[in-house]
Amino acid sequence: MATSSAHALPPIDDDACPPESGPREGLRLRASNGASCSVARTVEGERILVRDAEDRVVVSFDPVTGKATITAPGGIAFRTDGDIDLQAKGHVRLGGKTLGVAAERADLTIANTKFRGLSVDVAAEEIRHVAARVEAIAGSLLSRAKQVFRTVEDTEHATIGRQRTVVKTSYRLEAGHAAIRADEEVKIDGEHIYLG
Repeated sequence: MATSSAHALPPIDDDACPPESGPREGLRLRASNGASCSVARTVEGERILVRDAEDRVVVSFDPVTGKATITAPGGIAFRTDGDIDLQAKGHVRLGGKTLGVAAERADLTIANTKFRGLSVDVAAEEIRHVAARVEAIAGSLLSRAKQVFRTVEDTEHATIGRQRTVVKTSYRLEAGHAAIRADEEVKIDGEHIYLG
């Protein structure tokens, strides 16, 4: 029996995606400014895509892996009066031309750290190091200070190829026991030399 035209089904609107229809390839939900949301099949599989008014993909979601990729041509800004927590079971990577961090206080707890860079510039009113062992390896080491105070409780041992010490005003050495030994010459030169 033929169905009358009065009971015919309405045509499908390709720009609407009713909830009861389920995700269908090619269907889009559009905003008034032209931004849209759609389900599409790509060479990488099915994706849920959010596009801006210029039809650029700003969010791509993989329903199989649960991975979402956000691409914002104008930038991304997070602002909140509360806290922001970023957690990942895998890697957390930050990449960019410059990286700026500003905070009143920073607490870092890292089991193992590797830092690689061309140069490091540190400016601070006070720096304190606490470690069981500190090792420094450098081609040249330059230190400049107005005053230097150093305390070694047990033993200080230095192995030096050559050493030259220049003191502008006075030099004083005090020890409970002192020994000077040389395989070759020992020279003491001064206007006045007092022994004993």
